[in-house]
Amino acid sequence: MRPQSSSFPPTLREFADRFIRDLDSHDQVDEEDLAEDLRSFLRLPPFPGEQSLRRACRELGIVIEWLPYGSTLPAANTWAPSQPPTISLDRSLHGSQLEQKLSHEAREVLEHAFHRVKPAYRGLDPRDNHEMHRVSQRFAGALLLSTGAARMFLRELEFDVVEFSRLKQRSVPSTLVRLHELFPLGSGADCPRAAFWLFEAPWALVKNHASSFADYQMKYWGSQTVSRRAGTGLSTTSCATISCRSTGGLYMMWRSFHML
Repeated sequence: MRPQSSSFPPTLREFADRFIRDLDSHDQVDEEDLAEDLRSFLRLPPFPGEQSLRRACRELGIVIEWLPYGSTLPAANTWAPSQPPTISLDRSLHGSQLEQKLSHEAREVLEHAFHRVKPAYRGLDPRDNHEMHRVSQRFAGALLLSTGAARMFLRELEFDVVEFSRLKQRSVPSTLVRLHELFPLGSGADCPRAAFWLFEAPWALVKNHASSFADYQMKYWGSQTVSRRAGTGLSTTSCATISCRSTGGLYMMWRSFHML
């Protein structure tokens, strides 16, 4: 029997029921499909900004609030038995940082909703950050940069990652990660490739401007598309420090690429 608690917002219940109805486990959930279904359900644009995301949360019945001063977390979500789902954000978040965290935490709220609307669903434990983090990041990327629209716009820009990031107000690291998802090796896409490594320092150190080189750990790596505008026959290795607004972290990025 479905839970009848008034803390389960009706619009969120409707979407969760519709999406999960024919699925039995998380292995059957495609994060790209989930993001596009939610976009269609809530009439979100291909590249939603903060106001669109806040409207989406309101329509789903998700409360957005600030974390208490002194919190060491950039964001969190809760759903108490007698309360509506809540996303709490660090007060220093803004712009693309805030948009990424809202989308990330919304994915975890959706996982809670799937469990509530269909108790037999074998899903992830949203409380297990290690288990949920990569799933939530993939969903957030897909929601913020719609699959079809992002691919088309990147091709129009000849895969200029920096220009795409500037025009869509996303960080270069988050754009690189999304590119890796949109144009993976073996996909047959006709585009240049690169290898990249992104190193992230702990949030608390970055927030307090106290991170040092020794604090960085590799978080993402893979083969990646790079801009055709760099020219042909190019081979180079470089290192750059990049402010990562998507996660609130600061990345050291090593990249080695050649044009195919």
